[in-house]
Amino acid sequence: MPFHFQQHCQQTGQFKDKLKYLFTETTKPGYVYLIKNGSEYKLGQSKDPRARRNNLAAVMTKGGHLLHKIATDDMDGIENYWKARFQIVHLHKENYKLRREHIAAFLNRKFM
Repeated sequence: MPFHFQQHCQQTGQFKDKLKYLFTETTKPGYVYLIKNGSEYKLGQSKDPRARRNNLAAVMTKGGHLLHKIATDDMDGIENYWKARFQIVHLHKENYKLRREHIAAFLNRKFM
């Protein structure tokens, strides 16, 4: 949900009773990203996925390539959604052996 909607509601008083459900202190805007590293994929969250990829490049065996990022206002919730969805192909930590259909589903999203 765009951040300007929250400002509009606060300024006008519209949906005042619903704001507490829409925007909580746990809301964390940023990105959920997918980095390809050889035949494995790393799923994670960051406010700056490119910088995160650069930090990880030193420890990744194949250097890592930022494949895609999904903008979100709830990094924890959306990352957990994708982790649950990819659970069947989970390898270790944040690494997955994704299949073509998993990658296509992730690439299809721009915002969640």
